[in-house]
Amino acid sequence: MEVKELFLSLGSFNIGDGTQIRFWEDNWCGNQSLKFSYPSLFNIATKKGTTVAEVMSSSPLNISFRRGLHGERLLAWNELIRRVMNLELSEGRDVFRWGLNKTGVFSVRSMYKHLINNGLKVSRKIWRTRIPLKTKIFMWYIKRGVLLTKDNLTRRNWYVIMKKKQNINKNTFSFRKHGAAHLILAPFGDGFPPDWARRRICLLRVRAHEKSDKKAALDFAAWSFNVTTSVGIIMVNKALMATHGFSFATTLTGLHFVTTTLMTIVFRWLGLSQPSHLPLADLIKFVIFSNLSIVGMNVSLMWNSVGFYQIAKLCMIPASCLLEVVFDHVHYSRDTKLSIMVVLIGVAVCTVTDVSVNARGLIAAVIAVWSTALQQYYVHFLQRKYSLNSFNLLGHTAPAQAGSLLLVGPFVDFLLTDKRVDHFNFSSLALFFLTLSCFIAIGVNLSQFICIGRFSAVSFQVLGHMKTVLVLSLGFLFFGKEGLNLQVVLGMVLAVLGMIWYGNASAKPGGKERRSVLPVRPICLLNVNFKIFTKFATIRLKSVADKVVSPTQTTFMKGRNILEGVVILHETTHKLHRKKQNGVVLKLDFEKAYDKIRWPFLFQTLRMKGFSNKWISWIKAFITGGSVAVNVNDDVGPFFQTRKGLR
Repeated sequence: MEVKELFLSLGSFNIGDGTQIRFWEDNWCGNQSLKFSYPSLFNIATKKGTTVAEVMSSSPLNISFRRGLHGERLLAWNELIRRVMNLELSEGRDVFRWGLNKTGVFSVRSMYKHLINNGLKVSRKIWRTRIPLKTKIFMWYIKRGVLLTKDNLTRRNWYVIMKKKQNINKNTFSFRKHGAAHLILAPFGDGFPPDWARRRICLLRVRAHEKSDKKAALDFAAWSFNVTTSVGIIMVNKALMATHGFSFATTLTGLHFVTTTLMTIVFRWLGLSQPSHLPLADLIKFVIFSNLSIVGMNVSLMWNSVGFYQIAKLCMIPASCLLEVVFDHVHYSRDTKLSIMVVLIGVAVCTVTDVSVNARGLIAAVIAVWSTALQQYYVHFLQRKYSLNSFNLLGHTAPAQAGSLLLVGPFVDFLLTDKRVDHFNFSSLALFFLTLSCFIAIGVNLSQFICIGRFSAVSFQVLGHMKTVLVLSLGFLFFGKEGLNLQVVLGMVLAVLGMIWYGNASAKPGGKERRSVLPVRPICLLNVNFKIFTKFATIRLKSVADKVVSPTQTTFMKGRNILEGVVILHETTHKLHRKKQNGVVLKLDFEKAYDKIRWPFLFQTLRMKGFSNKWISWIKAFITGGSVAVNVNDDVGPFFQTRKGLR
């Protein structure tokens, strides 16, 4: 049946009496079958195999459906009626016309070409032209539209640093009338590249923009979700603690994580969150950092003044920056650093008033600052290391935090407030605010993990001070305006401007980037002496190279081409496809292989290959005898000895 469907899809019917043509599944009305033109109607049709003659036997059409037609289905049905009712049946036979031949007659040759080439017409002009093989392959890439120009790189999610707009049309085809490009492209005619390639390029460009727009929309939604829930829980907790006297902050946080744990269990039961693995050691570290952060902030607020507490919260940004610089090798541009300073100054101006500190309060603040910075850094680190999404990571950490905070929370709250949580008089209104706080906390915990996972701890801290500005504004709106003065307003404006500056500065290339030597590929420029020595050794080795080097090594050998491997791969897969054999293609590639070869391993391999000690000593002198200096922008650094590698 699969062969029959494939055969019929490659042709069309000239209608006669309609007794041999399937109404829905055959191609007889237009460029494709009606089941593809009207899938919503085909899916609910009671008789999918009915013929055209049976359908046209009554008016308007002899078709029944399993359910009523409404909305888009009704519009599709009316369109189908208008399209089909103008057709008239005749007394002649239905004739099938083959679509791969101009004559309309089936031939094995055309079917074979279609199966081999997967429906693509291979341009013989490219392969028959008398030009080098690599040029033919390059032109074939152009014709297929897979050349790695900027639009194709964007489709593959590469970060393209080219400033000028670039696409496959402009870079390759606009130079058709000039120089060597004219000699290459002239044999293929003015219709090169084909129109479908140009349309495909435009489509890719649109999809790339759609993907970036979608990411920006998701980023904005994540930040909005976090800001809304955070501001909401602050206002609810303020009403709960100030109005109803519930001052047990640590215990309340434990209840928040209990509710979050129940949410993760429900999500997993519904299949919205998949099981994942987080090592116990990493989980314990995270819980320690998180609990120290929560307890430390509460103790710091109790033992220090509100002004010093705000200063401690501001210190979390420099601490998070330092962690990213030390562990992730992140480099911040000058604009990014200045924007962070503006945010810090603005928030300090509008929040810091009285500043008084003591020894134990200072210790608690230091512990709170560093534990919070480590906890938020660890959120980003664990999501990257173990490929965990926000739901999975929260599903691991929330139960542990809930249990530990409910265990130690009442004791910490009793130490800070000299009150016992079990003696609190829970009124109906207090229970309402407590329940509301727990449900909002689900969004706070989830949005925090989402934002830190999508961005970083520093961005979360910097842009998170928007919540401080909103809380101050809502506090003045709902709880009185006695604290609203010019200093506070100027601080809020300065903080918002700094956040906008930070967003623009960090988004620019080089604004905030990881600097590492891992992606660097060293290319050594040898001096004249080394070139002479290596050329001499190459000439000596040439006579036995074919016996020593494996036949499958297609590079760096005269008479061999690196593209031979591609040809062998295509021939192998083609043979497996023709014989209908199953198989797995496994590609092995060593990361920076030439730079990671250890010299003792190389010399031992040469001995096992049967090379003499004299030859091995020559190779050893070539590799280990020279000194290396790094040249950056024509600035040559000091010479040093390498320890491994062949470059």
